[in-house]
Formats: sequence, C-alpha cells, structure tokens
Amino acid sequence: MENRVGDNTPAATKFAELAKKLSDVIGELEKFCITLSKDERKRLLRSRRDAEPMMQRIADLATRHKVTVPGVELSSMQNDLKLGQALLPLEAQLERALQLVQDTGAQADTEAWQAFLAYYGVLSSLSDRNPDIENGLGSVVEYMRVHRRAAAKPSVAPSPPTS
Repeated sequence: MENRVGDNTPAATKFAELAKKLSDVIGELEKFCITLSKDERKRLLRSRRDAEPMMQRIADLATRHKVTVPGVELSSMQNDLKLGQALLPLEAQLERALQLVQDTGAQADTEAWQAFLAYYGVLSSLSDRNPDIENGLGSVVEYMRVHRRAAAKPSVAPSPPTS
C-alpha cells in the first residue's frame, strides 16, 4: 500500500494558523464580494468568451462620442470590468488551494480505508481463535454488514428479438 499523505501531516497548531489566515482572507473578500443565491446564479447573463476587450472598446467609443444610456453608468461598467479582471488571479489561486485540499483529503481517506480493510481482514481471521478480538470486532462487523456496498449488477445485453 502506498502512503502518500498521512505521514506528512502538519501539527494542529499549523492547521489552526492556516485556518486563521484563510479566515482573514475571507474577511477581506467579504468587504467587496457578494454571495449569490442559487436562483440568482441561474439568472446571470454570461458574457461571451474573451469579451473584455470588446467591452473596453465600447466604453472607449461611448466616452469619445459622449454617448450615455439612462440608468446605465459607463463608469460602473468599467469598474465591473476592472473588478472581474482583478479577481481572476485570486480565483485561480483559490481553485488551486481547493484542489490541493480536496485531493489530499480524498487520498488520506483512501489510504486510511485501505489500511482499515487490511487490519479488519487480519483481525477477522484471528477472531475465530481469540474471543477478545471477536468481542472487540462486534460493532465493526455490524457496521460492515449494515454498510455493505451494493454488489455491482452484471450487465446483461438485451436479447435480440426473435422473428
């Protein structure tokens, strides 16, 4: 069994320090970022790919020709463009951090489960000869029985029609 992650676990104080730093970053982001509801996310307009230069060109033309649209501030569009661009590097870093945490957690879970299954198998085979192990395994055996994975259903090809 390959052990890739569990033996390189930082101390609890390091996790607390990281959580504090992350909390501070989130606190700073909450000063100018928002959270949309699921429904709001669905209703958002999506710009076309690589549209930012076109939006800037429209802003430049509107400014040069003094074109205004009532209720739609050109400066607000430009501010939104700037904010969107400024957030991109943060988004990339946060996605990388999330991927690191999720992948490491998944690998740790896999490694722990592999080790559990190996020890469970050995202890189960020893339980026939050792009443203390047998008694100690009772709740684990029950857990494994109740939480049994459904056996994969064999894929059966449909029979060809008979004529």
